[in-house]
Amino acid sequence: MTTEEFLKGTGADDLIDNIDKACQDAANDIRDEVNAAHVKQGKWRYTIKENNKQTDDPVNHPSHYCAGDIECIDAIASALGHDGLIAFCRGSAIKYLWRAGLKGDIEEDLRKAAWYCERAAKEVDE
Repeated sequence: MTTEEFLKGTGADDLIDNIDKACQDAANDIRDEVNAAHVKQGKWRYTIKENNKQTDDPVNHPSHYCAGDIECIDAIASALGHDGLIAFCRGSAIKYLWRAGLKGDIEEDLRKAAWYCERAAKEVDE
């Protein structure tokens, strides 16, 4: 029996659709709140991507972190604030340096670590 056959008639599809919509609504609310605060401060604004799909760039914009209207790192920035985002980026860089070459491609891990260092530095500059 497939998962689809098992779930047929249980209402799980509707539940999943409702959860997906709630997540999208929450992401939109976060984006709108951040935009309102940043516009007041003369900073950058988040924008909705045209088609919610991006080319899979495993370092700069992994597709699994770009599934909605707001990219995951931007939601993290909104949730954690300035200092929290810097700490998150530093921790992520350490993680990728630590595991470099142990889980997958060493070059990709090193590029990801560098990306997080650059993002932290950008946040320090703002």
